[in-house]
Amino acid sequence: PGGAGSAPSSPLSRLVTVELSKTDVRHQVFGFTNVPEVEPDGRVALRVTEVSPDGLLAEWNAKHPRRRVRPGDRIISVNGVHSSLAQMRGLLCGHTVRLGVERAIDGGDLEDRWPGACW
Repeated sequence: PGGAGSAPSSPLSRLVTVELSKTDVRHQVFGFTNVPEVEPDGRVALRVTEVSPDGLLAEWNAKHPRRRVRPGDRIISVNGVHSSLAQMRGLLCGHTVRLGVERAIDGGDLEDRWPGACW
Protein backbone atom coordinates (compact mmCIF):
# COMPACT_ATOMS: atom_id res chain seq x y z
CA PRO A 1 0.00 0.00 0.00
CA GLY A 2 1.16 3.53 -0.65
CA GLY A 3 0.22 6.96 -1.84
CA ALA A 4 -1.33 9.90 -0.11
CA GLY A 5 -4.71 8.22 0.22
CA SER A 6 -3.46 5.54 2.58
CA ALA A 7 -2.25 7.93 5.28
CA PRO A 8 -4.93 8.24 7.99
CA SER A 9 -6.12 11.58 9.27
CA SER A 10 -7.67 12.58 12.56
CA PRO A 11 -11.33 13.63 12.67
CA LEU A 12 -10.32 17.25 13.39
CA SER A 13 -8.21 17.64 10.27
CA ARG A 14 -8.70 18.24 6.61
CA LEU A 15 -6.67 16.77 3.77
CA VAL A 16 -5.67 19.11 0.96
CA THR A 17 -3.74 18.30 -2.21
CA VAL A 18 -1.39 21.01 -3.45
CA GLU A 19 0.39 20.86 -6.80
CA LEU A 20 3.29 23.25 -7.40
CA SER A 21 5.47 23.50 -10.52
CA LYS A 22 8.53 25.63 -11.10
CA THR A 23 8.46 27.09 -14.63
CA ASP A 24 11.62 29.11 -14.00
CA VAL A 25 13.82 26.89 -11.84
CA ARG A 26 16.51 29.57 -11.43
CA HIS A 27 14.18 32.13 -9.89
CA GLN A 28 11.23 30.26 -8.41
CA VAL A 29 11.02 28.45 -5.08
CA PHE A 30 8.24 26.41 -3.54
CA GLY A 31 8.53 28.87 -0.68
CA PHE A 32 8.08 27.10 2.63
CA THR A 33 10.22 25.67 5.38
CA ASN A 34 9.52 22.46 7.25
CA VAL A 35 10.76 20.21 10.02
CA PRO A 36 10.45 16.41 10.11
CA GLU A 37 8.12 14.78 12.63
CA VAL A 38 7.54 11.20 13.70
CA GLU A 39 4.27 10.42 15.47
CA PRO A 40 4.22 7.92 18.37
CA ASP A 41 2.45 5.44 16.05
CA GLY A 42 5.32 5.71 13.53
CA ARG A 43 3.61 7.95 10.96
CA VAL A 44 5.90 10.60 9.52
CA ALA A 45 5.22 14.12 8.30
CA LEU A 46 6.91 17.40 7.47
CA ARG A 47 5.51 20.19 9.65
CA VAL A 48 5.28 23.51 7.77
CA THR A 49 7.08 26.14 9.84
CA GLU A 50 6.95 29.14 7.50
CA VAL A 51 5.38 30.14 4.17
CA SER A 52 7.39 32.70 2.22
CA PRO A 53 5.31 35.51 0.69
CA ASP A 54 7.37 35.24 -2.51
CA GLY A 55 7.07 31.50 -3.15
CA LEU A 56 4.82 29.29 -5.23
CA LEU A 57 2.96 28.08 -2.14
CA ALA A 58 1.95 31.67 -1.30
CA GLU A 59 0.65 32.05 -4.87
CA TRP A 60 -1.31 28.79 -4.50
CA ASN A 61 -2.68 30.00 -1.15
CA ALA A 62 -3.87 33.26 -2.75
CA LYS A 63 -5.76 31.27 -5.39
CA HIS A 64 -7.22 28.82 -2.84
CA PRO A 65 -7.88 30.87 0.32
CA ARG A 66 -10.25 28.31 1.88
CA ARG A 67 -7.63 25.57 1.48
CA ARG A 68 -4.51 27.61 2.24
CA VAL A 69 -1.50 25.90 3.78
CA ARG A 70 -0.21 27.57 6.93
CA PRO A 71 2.54 27.09 9.49
CA GLY A 72 1.57 24.16 11.68
CA ASP A 73 0.02 22.15 8.84
CA ARG A 74 1.56 18.74 8.15
CA ILE A 75 2.76 17.48 4.78
CA ILE A 76 1.93 13.79 4.94
CA SER A 77 3.00 12.90 1.38
CA VAL A 78 5.18 14.26 -1.40
CA ASN A 79 4.54 12.86 -4.88
CA GLY A 80 2.79 9.89 -3.30
CA VAL A 81 5.61 9.05 -0.87
CA HIS A 82 4.46 9.04 2.76
CA SER A 83 6.68 6.63 4.67
CA SER A 84 10.20 8.08 4.30
CA LEU A 85 11.11 11.53 5.60
CA ALA A 86 14.41 11.52 3.67
CA GLN A 87 12.69 10.64 0.41
CA MET A 88 9.89 13.19 1.00
CA ARG A 89 12.43 15.96 1.65
CA GLY A 90 14.49 14.92 -1.35
CA LEU A 91 11.47 15.19 -3.63
CA LEU A 92 11.03 18.80 -2.50
CA CYS A 93 14.20 19.59 -4.49
CA GLY A 94 12.46 18.74 -7.78
CA HIS A 95 10.65 20.95 -10.26
CA THR A 96 7.12 19.71 -9.57
CA VAL A 97 5.57 18.45 -6.35
CA ARG A 98 2.20 17.10 -5.35
CA LEU A 99 1.76 17.58 -1.61
CA GLY A 100 -0.73 15.79 0.59
CA VAL A 101 -1.31 18.26 3.43
CA GLU A 102 -3.15 17.59 6.66
CA ARG A 103 -4.58 20.82 8.01
CA ALA A 104 -5.52 20.99 11.67
CA ILE A 105 -8.80 22.79 12.25
CA ASP A 106 -8.43 25.54 14.81
CA GLY A 107 -10.29 28.70 15.73
CA GLY A 108 -9.07 30.37 12.52
CA ASP A 109 -11.12 27.89 10.49
CA LEU A 110 -14.49 28.57 12.09
CA GLU A 111 -15.81 30.06 8.85
CA ASP A 112 -14.75 26.88 7.04
CA ARG A 113 -16.64 24.71 9.52
CA TRP A 114 -19.80 26.82 9.59
CA PRO A 115 -20.08 28.75 6.30
CA GLY A 116 -22.35 31.75 6.46
CA ALA A 117 -22.11 32.15 10.24
CA CYS A 118 -21.38 35.65 11.52
CA TRP A 119 -17.96 35.91 13.18
